[in-house]
Amino acid sequence: MQITEKIRVEMAGNPLYYIHVPTKQGDVKTRYVDVELVWNGEPFVIPEGASVRAAFKKPDGFDVLNDCVVANNVVTIELTDQVRAVPGKALCELMVQHEGKMITSSSFVVTVYPGLLQDGKPES
Repeated sequence: MQITEKIRVEMAGNPLYYIHVPTKQGDVKTRYVDVELVWNGEPFVIPEGASVRAAFKKPDGFDVLNDCVVANNVVTIELTDQVRAVPGKALCELMVQHEGKMITSSSFVVTVYPGLLQDGKPES
């Protein structure tokens, strides 16, 4: 079982790209985002051998940096436990690194909704 949001994120222009990705606290290894990177609306080709990382700024001010999987020019981000640890709006951007160079995408919003039972069992 897996929930995957599919979005397009701009590499040129806007520093904040208004995309909303919902997720929920308490889910485990089931929330992912597939990202197609674009440059002025056209596909941005990720160079062979490049690495892509997702940088998050959580609502509590702490940062998370996660490695991503790249296949067929689509970047897959796992919304890990650390990303979903604090309810609220987290900003995310992708960093593409290749041969000592780095380019960063526009930012988008990941909204973490609170889970009702954080420890997995009811009190009564």
